[in-house]
Amino acid sequence: RVPCYVLTVDVLSSDAYKLPVVPTLPEVFARNLRALREQRELTQEQLAELAGMHRTFVGAVERGDRNASLRTVQRLASALDVEPHRLLDPDALTA
Repeated sequence: RVPCYVLTVDVLSSDAYKLPVVPTLPEVFARNLRALREQRELTQEQLAELAGMHRTFVGAVERGDRNASLRTVQRLASALDVEPHRLLDPDALTA
């Protein structure tokens, strides 16, 4: 995983500092959902069918346009054959 940084500048001393950017839980979920779906070579439509939801909803969740309920997390995890916490863990797919 490549760390992300925000560059800030102290205007009094002109020193630049790099602060890590911590992704939000919905961002982590979206990234992990897409990565696991792609690892399993599934389209959004195929994943949606396996999870019993509409393909546009899966796409919106992956883009971060829609929030997923706990029930949705559970259904998507089941469709991907993983424990739900893997979709929410920021370090689950790094290595």
